[in-house]
Amino acid sequence: MILRHSNKALAGAIVLSILGGQSALAAGFEKSILWSGKYAGQGGAAVSSASGAEALFFNPANLAGSKGSEVSVNVSPTFSKFSGPVATANTSVDGQQTFSPIFGALASYSLNENMTFGIGSYVAGGAKAKFENAALPAPFTMKLNPETDLSALEYAAGLGYQIAPGFKVGASVRYTQVNAKLVSAATTAPGDVPTVTELTLSDMKASKFGGYRVGASYDGGSWGLGASYRSAVNFTADGTATARVEAANAPGTITNVPGFAASIASTLPYQLSAGGHYKWSDSLTFVGEGSITNYKKVDKLDLAGGTLTDLTTEWADQKQVRGGAIYALSADTTIRAGYVLTGTVTPAKYARPTLTPPGKAHSITAGFSTMMGGNMELSAAAEYAMASGTGTGDTTAQTKAGDYKASGYMLHTGVNYRF
Repeated sequence: MILRHSNKALAGAIVLSILGGQSALAAGFEKSILWSGKYAGQGGAAVSSASGAEALFFNPANLAGSKGSEVSVNVSPTFSKFSGPVATANTSVDGQQTFSPIFGALASYSLNENMTFGIGSYVAGGAKAKFENAALPAPFTMKLNPETDLSALEYAAGLGYQIAPGFKVGASVRYTQVNAKLVSAATTAPGDVPTVTELTLSDMKASKFGGYRVGASYDGGSWGLGASYRSAVNFTADGTATARVEAANAPGTITNVPGFAASIASTLPYQLSAGGHYKWSDSLTFVGEGSITNYKKVDKLDLAGGTLTDLTTEWADQKQVRGGAIYALSADTTIRAGYVLTGTVTPAKYARPTLTPPGKAHSITAGFSTMMGGNMELSAAAEYAMASGTGTGDTTAQTKAGDYKASGYMLHTGVNYRF
């Protein structure tokens, strides 16, 4: 009986881990700006203007036209904190502040004046949220420790080609790896006896080759346009689950359920981005961009293992708007500022404390770049991001009504070296 109901709770845990796994990539939990000491300062609005090695990530078309070779190394230490109802509805508690080391390392090589090759490895998504010792209402004595620890790493190689002056096209192939750990709790009532099960889902892994990104751009001198399309990737993640169980009629007696295998199949859906830039004066340039990620397609998750059954997600498409300004203080130093608005993806009834709240998210950035010795460019940007919303709770989904919040501070740093 315990194992059967633990499997039901495990279904919820696996959903959360893949929400962490996918949503860290796109579904309502994608960080609006992952990395880039240079382009983070302008809100990540770079689909039309990114150049050199970093174009492999933002728009592979803009690899073209680069002269010589470039190496780009970026590190973005991220500190985040979540709050929400953990054990009791309408009673929010604060989670721990967590640290995530996010990075991007890329290189480009000019094959000729019209064609450039790029290769790189970078964090494509990731999240950390952790709560400790959340008390359950009497008669339960078990303390809950919900947690999401997710990293998504991507390897890519691509080409950019200039087919006419100012007009470029490009494409890249992607290999994606997802690793996740999740701790979550669910309440059931076998035999009308309320029972709490805390699931630890560890070593949840998925990897898939075959994703691609294509792009195009046009540089008209004082203005430019760009668009990029990221393909969908289908994958299956496998992991191991263990559980702790406490029944209301035996408070203080906690049963440990042995680990068993579970898996889930789902899709990282396509993403389309388009934007432009306009040079207002010799010193000032404005950038703007919009994107949509087709998470409405992922209306359920296919579960396997034990007695698990498919679960409904009811996500909405993720829509983002980015804007920024770039100001040249001198021939060697540039300052930037930006803003990102992310629409709501998570339905209110599926709000959970370790995932992005069911509301809009906002990011504010500011940064600078400076040339050192003619070949090396140093960049840095600061970012503050936040999201909040009210969950309605759903008995079937094991979610709780109440207020949910998430916030984060990021320092984006980067070094670009040209030779």
